Amino acid sequence: MAKGASDRAKIAATAIQAARTADQSATKLASTPFDKAATQALMQAISGDADNVSAGGVRAAEQAAMALDRLYGTYSKAPGEKPDKATQASLDKLFPMVEDPKQYNAKQFATELKAFRSSLK
Repeated sequence: MAKGASDRAKIAATAIQAARTADQSATKLASTPFDKAATQALMQAISGDADNVSAGGVRAAEQAAMALDRLYGTYSKAPGEKPDKATQASLDKLFPMVEDPKQYNAKQFATELKAFRSSLK
């Protein structure tokens, strides 16, 4: 087998394994109940990994911002909760930072992601 063919085979095998792992994780996640504490813990975990997320590039930062937006939207509408203006403002600062990949600044994104984490109540 030629080197190129063996590389493609390795890549294909890795992709198949990654897909299986993702499917297993998705199934587990779909059956996990998300209460207030679990949702807050997930937001804390994502924003607590600010340096790694921002270093992952603009697409990783974009995914984190979108995930936090959905999580916080659900969290802030839970019974007994209401959106916190400071937290929402902090979250809103993330989106312009990922709009233009050429303008992405990992250090600045990490700083704003940490600010979001600090604002969570």
